Amino acid sequence: MKDSKAPRSSRSPRPTFAEVAALVAPSNSAPWLPAFLEWWAQGIRHDMLADEFRPKTVEAVNRLSRVAEAVVILRRELDDPNIRNLIEFSRTPKRIPISIGELSDLSYRTEAALSSPALIGKDGKTKRGPGKPIAPDVFDAKSLCAARILELGRFLNKFEPGSKSRKAAEAAQAYWLASGGRSEGFGDPINGWKRYFKIAKDNAGSIGLKRLIWWRDLQQCARRGCPPWYIGSYFPIKEA
Repeated sequence: MKDSKAPRSSRSPRPTFAEVAALVAPSNSAPWLPAFLEWWAQGIRHDMLADEFRPKTVEAVNRLSRVAEAVVILRRELDDPNIRNLIEFSRTPKRIPISIGELSDLSYRTEAALSSPALIGKDGKTKRGPGKPIAPDVFDAKSLCAARILELGRFLNKFEPGSKSRKAAEAAQAYWLASGGRSEGFGDPINGWKRYFKIAKDNAGSIGLKRLIWWRDLQQCARRGCPPWYIGSYFPIKEA
């Protein structure tokens, strides 16, 4: 059984996937687990990349405002038969598959999004800061990493760790770093994983967490004794 190590800083050597495996399942580290973790890390790296492309709140508000303006123009111009007929008969005499009612619905949805709590604070103003709005069933990379640790614990240890489990947080931090993630900010990074485990637990049934797919991955790997393909080395990988 391997003792838990102190959290590594962003400048320290990244953990190997074999070290992560020892933290995930200290008393039941299957021979195939390090290779599986390295194979699974592709998903974490994908989630990190997706995070980079998600707009911050102010940017999201600006882009939604442009959508709202565009819909107003479309509704006004397409409601004019002189313009609509020119467009419909410009190539083939077929009706435009966008009705004024559908544009009205899109306008309503856009305005609702602009006034939602995801973008607007209690003071009625656009939220400031580096935060990014969260859509239903869409989760940031750290929440998805935490959910993977929960699934690993449930499969290998026969129980799901609690959201405040320090051992689970240490495993998540090690896996995050081994997969190319960064550890930024001040204080103990292990403490920051509590919120991500809570998000994962509170949304356990969400399709966005892909937990059923991950469970199937684990079952198949355990049955075969290896992941679908493996060309790695269990060693750290470069930053995503």
